[in-house]
Amino acid sequence: DKRFFEHQGIDFRGILRALWADIRAAGTVQGGSTITQQLAKNLFLTNRKTITRKVVEVLYAKRFEALYSKEKILEAYMNEVYLGASHGVQISGMAEGCRHYFGLNVRDVNLPRAALLAGLIRSPGSYDPFRKPEEAKARRRVVLDLLLADSKISRAERDAADRAPLGLRKAVGLVASGSASYVDAVRSQLAEFYQGSALETAGLRIYTPLDPRLQAAAQEALDSTLPRIEKWRKLAPGTLQGAVVVLEPGTGLEGKLKTARK
Repeated sequence: DKRFFEHQGIDFRGILRALWADIRAAGTVQGGSTITQQLAKNLFLTNRKTITRKVVEVLYAKRFEALYSKEKILEAYMNEVYLGASHGVQISGMAEGCRHYFGLNVRDVNLPRAALLAGLIRSPGSYDPFRKPEEAKARRRVVLDLLLADSKISRAERDAADRAPLGLRKAVGLVASGSASYVDAVRSQLAEFYQGSALETAGLRIYTPLDPRLQAAAQEALDSTLPRIEKWRKLAPGTLQGAVVVLEPGTGLEGKLKTARK
């Protein structure tokens, strides 16, 4: 949305450009929605591609532009934009993206990392830096080149950022491996109390007994111990499975961790 600070919520020039690109490609290759329209869709609407939804989206966008400044709209968009998923948990907003990809507070992110996050918005799955580092670097380069073209950074800054490593934290995700079903169960229960997109947009904090570090340690213990037992008992690899039960010494409370080895 290069003309975000110029249009009033709807960019007719962008719509025509996207339409022409789609006609030339004989398919959908570009979108004409503005940041304001995307914010309206993400907050109040679904992803269903219908004329009715598009009309409502436009009405919401015009209303946003009348009520709020461009800076507020952009801030709201950055606070909820989709940046990927980890073990079934959606990553929404730049602050959460900074923690997930870099293990940093958003205030501590430098130019290379900021450019990477900005590039992810287009397609988090296609440029996932954990799984596709080369694609992520290429996408980051596109953002850096645009910043240079707009005189937001110098050539030296652009080149230094392009050479910089991705700076990722260890790819353990927001939730330890093996606990995705736990999160799914929690979300199913919460759906009984919160309707629509409230779980993603209401700023809720959900506390559960799950300890990701303990979960990861239990999974690692099983993965390293079972092969040794199989070898000692002369069993075929992958024969044994296991589970872990954790007791809290102070209270005697029992916590079962879902671990598996198949």
